[in-house]
Amino acid sequence: MFFRVSALFLLWCLLYSVSPAENSAPFRPNEFVAAVLEKHPSIRKVKHQVEAARFGLKASGLQPNPSLTLAATLGDAGESANALSQQFEISGQPGIRKRMAQAILSQAEFQKEATMKDIKILALLVWVKLWKTQRLSELAELRFLLLSDMGRVALRRFEVGEISENESLRVDLAVAAAKAQKNQAEADAGAARGEASLLLGESAQAVDLSNPKEPETLLVSTNLEEVLSEAAQHPALRSLNARYVALQSRAELIGKERAPALNLSLYRSRIFQTSSVEQGVQLSMSWPIFDWGNIAHRKNQQEKTAEAFLDSIEERLLSNRQSLVQVWANLEAARKNQDVLSLQASRYEELAREARIAYDVGILGLADVLQTEQAFRQAGVNLVEAKASVLILELKVLSLTNIPLPRSFYQENVYD
Repeated sequence: MFFRVSALFLLWCLLYSVSPAENSAPFRPNEFVAAVLEKHPSIRKVKHQVEAARFGLKASGLQPNPSLTLAATLGDAGESANALSQQFEISGQPGIRKRMAQAILSQAEFQKEATMKDIKILALLVWVKLWKTQRLSELAELRFLLLSDMGRVALRRFEVGEISENESLRVDLAVAAAKAQKNQAEADAGAARGEASLLLGESAQAVDLSNPKEPETLLVSTNLEEVLSEAAQHPALRSLNARYVALQSRAELIGKERAPALNLSLYRSRIFQTSSVEQGVQLSMSWPIFDWGNIAHRKNQQEKTAEAFLDSIEERLLSNRQSLVQVWANLEAARKNQDVLSLQASRYEELAREARIAYDVGILGLADVLQTEQAFRQAGVNLVEAKASVLILELKVLSLTNIPLPRSFYQENVYD
């Protein structure tokens, strides 16, 4: 009996060595990210904002539109009764407006880049949750099947008088608890699939979200100094810097309201008459000779607004770097914890296998085998959660810096 390979052991080997991910082609995270980018409304929004800013740039450097005045008069018509007038800004206003429009376009382009990165990270966070809950569901299913088989062994041993009825009932209670855990894990996995389906939209019907591939490391080897230096280059901060340039240009443009303007006018006193008609060309220059303070105060207000905005950018950068220091410390600890739990899980795997065989042949008590079984399951759960924690912290680092995702995660329509 001691050398007999039990049916329980064979079942355990079959279930643990062959996971569902090996039975069919897994749906990979880079495919998921590409599908989300194609459908997400935030991506369409920022693309439209960039196009709008481009139209604004095209219009920014142009002179004011000409105006045509037509008048019906009784008596003598003045020189300006019927006139075509054009005002020319000669103090650099078109150039300032163009510089401001270019800054607004840069702001929109950087915001588009930041939004695309945010959506990629959002998609990967959903993917990590999808993989984690599915893996925990598989572990719960495995434990339920193993304890169910142990329950059959316990019933057989009770029927032949090897164990007491109380011990058999304890196994039944353990099976019931495993079933409850299995049901909850399946519900969590179903909720994660539902969340992923919402991001995919109609594309969700064409993929198998129940078979997600485990994401690989998302953050290449680096150090805290490099991470902190990349924080200042985040596209969201670069977008804010471009907006600061636009605010400065707006202040300069307000100051130009005191600048002279050149006016060209083609006039004719009467349109249809040919005799006794006053007509000609007039070139003039006009400028405000006095400012009660309106222009000066508005210019100063805009300059101070720009300075305050620059301070807010520095404030945000400081906050991001402070967050990065904490996240990086947590990430290093999580990576070490994952290594420890990986070794622990492999050891509990061996102990659980030996405990099941020993119980089947009657050389180990129920309390010992259930305790070992619980430790084995918890080790597997802890390892899955540790892997997910590492991935989430890596994504947090990526969200606060300009460090790109691995190419396999951001190349749209290119799958390894």
